[in-house]
Amino acid sequence: MNAGGLVFGFTKADVGVEFFVHSPFSKHCDEGEIDRNTASLVVQASFDTITGPETNCRATRYWQFLRAAIDLSALLHYESRAETVRVPNRDTTGLHQSLRGAWKIAFAALGFAFLSALPVAASSPPPAQTVFLIFMESIPWSQIKGSSNAPYMNNTLLPQASYCSQYYNLHNNPGFDSEPTYLWVEAGTNFGITDDNLPSVNHQSTTNHLVTLLKSLGISWKTYQEDISGTYVPLTNTNSYVPRHNPFVFFDDVTGTNNPNYAYGIAHIRPYGELQGDLDSKTVARYIFITPDLCNDMHTSCSPLNNQVAQGDDWLSTEIPKIMASAAYSNNGVIFITWDDGNANGVPIGLIAISPMAKGGGYNSTVAYSHSCLLRTIQEMLQATPLIRDAANVTNLSELFNSSPSQPVIGTQPYSITNAIGTTNAFSVGVSGTAPLSYQWRQWSTNTLPLATNATLILANWQTWTNSFFDVVVTNASGSVTSSVAWIWITNGPSGLLAAAMIVAPTNGGAPLTVTFADTSTGTISNHFWNFGDGATTNTAGANVIHTYSFPGTNTVSLVVSGSSGSNTNIQMNLIMSTSVDTIGDGIPNWWRAQYFGGDGKTTNATSCAICDADHDGASNCAEYIADTNPTNALSCFHIQSVTYAAGFEVFYQSSASRKYTLYYTTNLTSGVWNSVSSQTNIAGSGSVDSLSDLGAGRTQRFYRIGVALP
Repeated sequence: MNAGGLVFGFTKADVGVEFFVHSPFSKHCDEGEIDRNTASLVVQASFDTITGPETNCRATRYWQFLRAAIDLSALLHYESRAETVRVPNRDTTGLHQSLRGAWKIAFAALGFAFLSALPVAASSPPPAQTVFLIFMESIPWSQIKGSSNAPYMNNTLLPQASYCSQYYNLHNNPGFDSEPTYLWVEAGTNFGITDDNLPSVNHQSTTNHLVTLLKSLGISWKTYQEDISGTYVPLTNTNSYVPRHNPFVFFDDVTGTNNPNYAYGIAHIRPYGELQGDLDSKTVARYIFITPDLCNDMHTSCSPLNNQVAQGDDWLSTEIPKIMASAAYSNNGVIFITWDDGNANGVPIGLIAISPMAKGGGYNSTVAYSHSCLLRTIQEMLQATPLIRDAANVTNLSELFNSSPSQPVIGTQPYSITNAIGTTNAFSVGVSGTAPLSYQWRQWSTNTLPLATNATLILANWQTWTNSFFDVVVTNASGSVTSSVAWIWITNGPSGLLAAAMIVAPTNGGAPLTVTFADTSTGTISNHFWNFGDGATTNTAGANVIHTYSFPGTNTVSLVVSGSSGSNTNIQMNLIMSTSVDTIGDGIPNWWRAQYFGGDGKTTNATSCAICDADHDGASNCAEYIADTNPTNALSCFHIQSVTYAAGFEVFYQSSASRKYTLYYTTNLTSGVWNSVSSQTNIAGSGSVDSLSDLGAGRTQRFYRIGVALP
């Protein structure tokens, strides 16, 4: 750690001693200067006593006084701390201004023993379905715990939570700027940044950071920021929003290198008002980063409370219950609340964990942790590896969680059987998870089978000639999981009868997905009727067909074979999964580009690129994708159709059933400030002409616009 600070994890209030660091690199001076250990420390220990005055080891100066010497040496450009200001034990007049080389007390044997006090992680935290991270600002834990300004946290939240009272911001941040901390939690480093400059100055080209790792693993993420419009990537200060509290806008692969119109960034950096709708519709991402505005995050004193801690506590008292009421939280979710720093060196900041999986009950950890520990914990709870930079060097926060029951995980799926009528057939499933586990087998995924409640389903003397499929639902106290389906294929049905069967490849991939269907049916067949599950069907006498799934989705496929002896049907539930993939990485998925510009959507040109305007209607292709309009038709554009006034204003527009809409207003077009209308945010479209309303007295002159967002 840097010279001029206290060693984290040691306070007189908690353990009776604190250690002040004079220099991280020292030389021993004993009748000559000898480099003993480049990693040794020069420290001063101060012990608290019950009855007497504070006791200092090796010096008669308090560390606050000595810190001035360290700061002076830095001011005079002695950055290596190879020299420091001489502070004689008996000097009572202040600092001597002369610099003396090699005045050191080397505790080489001490090394970084303090850092080794961090325990090595013996276990991993439980896996989480959803991780919520709420970042507050610039308040030390001493001003939170026990404070009358934080009644919600102290009286409601902490009694049901697990929390850390020795949680620190350890990175090099001499000016207590926010930006380095937010970068650290996202990337395990601050990239040497120690200021709060905008992304135009401090943007990073690396892809080695958390949300890009999550994207590569297929784990969804989104950040909700207060006081942004969601119509562009917020790269500059707007209202009470500041980019320094939004780490994602500093990464080129999220912003398209400071491109405010970059679709991927717009889709993942959303106004906070949209969170509630996503929670209600159960479309919330698995990693959620929440930044309140400058008033609500405790950064700035604002009216009417004019108290930073009280403002943040009041905001949490309103917003935390909403999250806790969601399925995303109750289904193995976790909420972390922390602060960027305590506005001083060496002071603890808060870390609170609320979760059905947490020990809770006011569990207080006194182990020294840091933001790197939080990053590691988030990665492990989302099962996202490899660990990023400093996250690999620290322990996790598993101490805060129970060795709680883990929900069932199917390791061995049941497999299909080809057999004859009259034989015995058995399906088995291999499951891990905390006992007791219950099993319920089903036929056709709908018909529960009485007494079929074990890990193995036995069907003795099977007499049904029709092919059938089965699955099993496994449940314990933590949740449930459903197996894949397994079929019984009958080989000796009544003479002349047909048995439909198919082989399909591939069964998953990015849309547009081209799939080959091979008929393996038995019997004399004159016709095949295929239903591909996406609305497309075909009749063919031939055995094999090829079909392209143009859009993302999960599709059930059926094959009906017919002949002179009758017909037979084979249904494959949820067989084809076509996903939305953005090969180019410009925020437009392959399937959408292919739909309008042809090809496979994996390449782009001067017409189909994200920033191009193919139909010259003033909206880029990226904007048309977000609005769900046709980029090749200038008449297809998102706009307000009409506005009516009665008890307020009602704004009409053509909606898409796959988008969400928010009504914004301003009373001054030159101000650049647009506010969302309460209760008119994140409203799902119907696919026809919808309206949003701004009702109430005093609304006689307002300007409106509607924001559209991806679900």
